[in-house]
Amino acid sequence: MYNKREWARCVGMVLGLVVMLLIVSSCANPEKRILGKWISSVSSLNVLTFREDGTFEYSIPGEKLGGTYRVEGTQLQLRLPAEDLEGVMEFEVSDGRLTLKGSGVFGIYFGGVWVRPQ
Repeated sequence: MYNKREWARCVGMVLGLVVMLLIVSSCANPEKRILGKWISSVSSLNVLTFREDGTFEYSIPGEKLGGTYRVEGTQLQLRLPAEDLEGVMEFEVSDGRLTLKGSGVFGIYFGGVWVRPQ
């Protein structure tokens, strides 16, 4: 039989292992963190949606743009075939917020902070 001290140490080790696994799994799949619908913090009418199949859609009143994306580390590669545009942006997901940083047309359209709809 374990005494209380040994039992507490075992429980602490198991909890520590669970926390480490959660951290590693969230880092191992960065593309999973951006999946779903995001709303611009500037205008709730601007919506950005990332799908599991590698496609995305950006919609503003009266216009929709669609394309493909790929995640590599903290970089988000976007391609808009209808406009013949490709670009790379830095991204970070933290506290339910998606922050995109880029330049040129991609920075203008997609740059800034996006939040999950409530």
